[in-house]
Amino acid sequence: MAFNLSPTQLDDLNCPNKLLLILKLNQIMPSNIIIEITEQHALSSLTQLETLNRLRMHGFGLSLDDFGVGFTNINQLRNLPFTEVKIDRSLISHIETDLFSQVVVSSLFNITSKDHLDLVAEGVERQEELTYLKHYKRNLAIQGFLFSCPKPQDEFISWAKDWLKTYKSPA
Repeated sequence: MAFNLSPTQLDDLNCPNKLLLILKLNQIMPSNIIIEITEQHALSSLTQLETLNRLRMHGFGLSLDDFGVGFTNINQLRNLPFTEVKIDRSLISHIETDLFSQVVVSSLFNITSKDHLDLVAEGVERQEELTYLKHYKRNLAIQGFLFSCPKPQDEFISWAKDWLKTYKSPA
């Protein structure tokens, strides 16, 4: 399960403890949670970095969301405790014909592979985008409206069960 936190929420050093209490009450392990931090707002304090480090030490996954539209540069990926990078839709849209986006995604793929970070392509809406991204298939998760739009919980569970039946690989 993944959810977003804003950088301002990271200003609270007690944030990890609050999240741990919520998870404990619901019998959920931190390793089952990915916290997404949007890249559109700069991480601007040592407190925010400390909170991120505390979350990682407790086993939470940390995702740098919307990469490519904000403040984080590629070199900073080495120093921040993220476990995942989500490539913003703006770099995925028409990637099959956009040389700039192809170079950026290829570079991100190489960097995240070497640093053992997960890489996610957000906002795949067209078959051409999916076809282009397939050559990264082993190490790239792909999400977008091409597969499904957001759904309420009950509808999502039903959809996911049907999807698993349809796309389950033969044993």
